[in-house]
Amino acid sequence: MIIARTRNALRHPVVGLVMNRGLGQVAVLLSTFWVARLVTPDVYGELGLFTSFCALLSMASGARFEIRALVCKTDAARRNFVAMSYAVNLCLLLIALPLCVTAAVLGLAPPWVALVPIGVLLSSLVTYVLPTQNSSPGQLSRLGRMNLLVSFSTAVLQIVGAKIAPIGLSLIGARVVAWAAGALLLRSDVSTGVSNARSLKKADARRIYRSSRQEIFYGSSSALLSVVELQCAVYVLSLFSEKHAVGMYWMGFNLLFVPFFVVSGSLRPLFLRHLGTARKGGAMARRMFRYVAISFAAGLVTVVPLVMLAVLVTRTLLSDDWQDVQFFAALLGITLLALVARLPISFAASALRLQRLNLAFGVIQVLLRIFSLAIPLWMGYTVISAMAWFTVAASLGYVIHTFVSLWFIRRAE
Repeated sequence: MIIARTRNALRHPVVGLVMNRGLGQVAVLLSTFWVARLVTPDVYGELGLFTSFCALLSMASGARFEIRALVCKTDAARRNFVAMSYAVNLCLLLIALPLCVTAAVLGLAPPWVALVPIGVLLSSLVTYVLPTQNSSPGQLSRLGRMNLLVSFSTAVLQIVGAKIAPIGLSLIGARVVAWAAGALLLRSDVSTGVSNARSLKKADARRIYRSSRQEIFYGSSSALLSVVELQCAVYVLSLFSEKHAVGMYWMGFNLLFVPFFVVSGSLRPLFLRHLGTARKGGAMARRMFRYVAISFAAGLVTVVPLVMLAVLVTRTLLSDDWQDVQFFAALLGITLLALVARLPISFAASALRLQRLNLAFGVIQVLLRIFSLAIPLWMGYTVISAMAWFTVAASLGYVIHTFVSLWFIRRAE
């Protein structure tokens, strides 16, 4: 009965948030097709590499304090955890910005590297910190407006940037400005978070750190590895100077994984709050197995149409230079199905103390993916053939991780 009441109370806010995110991402995708007619896959791959770095680093730039805030029992504790997230984010910005600017100015790195620290901070705010500050049902409309602004700003600015200068730096600048617009829309929350960070007592900060060490060291590492799992193909292909393939991979990734992130990003804070209530009823292993089964069924009815739509879009809207996106989309779809099934396990890792297990599996999966892609490329296989081996390793890794996690939850009970 508690679960039913919770579901009814959250249905409308969640649907509204998902629809806002979905509408915004549709605008981004449509603008991406326009941009693809103005830039080459190599240029688009440069944007993919920058976005991948920001996604990777922003996942842990707040030391996961914002994730711990979601499961706090009191508003005061939640406020302190969020303040710690702001403090860590700002400290990392002050350290990394001069280093990256110096590397770019001296020619030791591409010019866009100077924007990485700012991009990481803004990505962390709009993706993790601000959603935590607005995770209650009554605040989700504000979050939806922020997501819409970020998406439509990205859509408009990347078209303008590609028209003015069809280079990677203009597309990257458009993405950074769009993130900044989202943070400015909720500037009152940002101001509150920064103010709370400045006034946070040292004793409270030490206590928060001591209580979060497992999440910081295991949760952050696992979170970083979860991003590397998805993006290591970008890094490996870049190391082999396959810039064209990086652009293809990133286009296929956006066609398939962006809708997934729209839904999962909206559901994560709410699922964690619901899980806190559901844990009181016991039988967590059986509940998690049911959640995984539901996720797998949802994946079956959504991933296949997404792959078919990606193939159709590639054939009808993109030029001949982009037609290999069809093969990348088909292979990524297999990986996405396994990832969707594992989603409840990923959401519940912190609440169910699965950080160490996630970390171990993350290391194994990243190594398997790197070798499954690098070795075929080194042996002279085509990029598509190498990506097929990569897909097999990625999908099996997700499936094994899911069932081992369920066994650990059952054993803990």
